[in-house]
Amino acid sequence: MNDYIWILLKTKKESRLFFILDYKSHHDLHHTFYQYLLHLDQLKEFFHILVTLTDHIEK
Repeated sequence: MNDYIWILLKTKKESRLFFILDYKSHHDLHHTFYQYLLHLDQLKEFFHILVTLTDHIEK
C-alpha cells in the first residue's frame, strides 16, 4: 500500500492547490519534495507576475 502526503498550498488569491506526493522509498520522497519546492517557487513567480500585470492594467 502506498503512503501519501497531502500538502495544502494557499496562493495570494486564496486559491487552493492540492499536491499528492507519492513515495515508495526514502530517495523518492526527497526527489519528490525537491520537485515540489521547485514547483512552489515557479507558482510564486507566476502569481507575482500576474498580480503585477493586473495592477498595471487597472491603472
